[in-house]
Amino acid sequence: MHLRSIHHCSVPVQNPLTMLQGFVSYLPFATATKTCNFTPSQWSFRGRCRTNTYGKRTTTRMAVRLGPNSSNALYCSEVAVGSIAWGDDSKGYGESFLRRDIDGAVSYLLENGVNLFDTAEVYGYKSIANGESAEQLLGDAIVSARGGTLALVADKFFPVLWANVIMGGSLRMGRAAVLSALRASLTRLGLSQIDLYQIHFPFPYVGGEQAIVEGFCEAYELGLVKAVGVSNYNDPKALRRTSNFLFSNLIQHPI
Repeated sequence: MHLRSIHHCSVPVQNPLTMLQGFVSYLPFATATKTCNFTPSQWSFRGRCRTNTYGKRTTTRMAVRLGPNSSNALYCSEVAVGSIAWGDDSKGYGESFLRRDIDGAVSYLLENGVNLFDTAEVYGYKSIANGESAEQLLGDAIVSARGGTLALVADKFFPVLWANVIMGGSLRMGRAAVLSALRASLTRLGLSQIDLYQIHFPFPYVGGEQAIVEGFCEAYELGLVKAVGVSNYNDPKALRRTSNFLFSNLIQHPI
């Protein structure tokens, strides 16, 4: 099993892209490289390869593969776009940038080959009632985008018992809570399937990580996700433990 990191960087260009955030995600079964400090207009997709043009120098490299080397593998851009500030007025939403800025940014990125968008159920959660949480804004922006590359969505499960206080529903425990949270995210995104679903961060989950992994397996079998992984696992021991859980439970599944 290959276990390497994908480094997602914010895009250093003029508005409306300046609000895009970066994150680091660790994925089982994924190979990746790190690319930072580029202008999206310099990039274009060529099948499963990408041609980068910097002045007179042109290089071609494989896109990042999520999953095994098979017909089911997902191929995404080497740089992903985070949405932690979307829908969050404490991070500038509604003042420094608006819904139309996000729509414009998503369209521009897709047109120029950046196709992996990271979000989470808790990003901008205070704006859910207004239809402007990060998931809702991302889903709407993808629908409104015209042309360009097919968007891939990476979302995250919040593994905290009291998540119901901010997200609604019942106390979060066991495998059933994983499916419940995932379906709620799909509704907010307006999608029938999430490309990459992750544990948001390591936390003592009620039912244990095994329950989350079992929920992930069921989600895959139901066709609700294409691939799974973890996020913010900076402790190598915790990363290895969880990756072993994933590997042992998903070894029969081609994701």
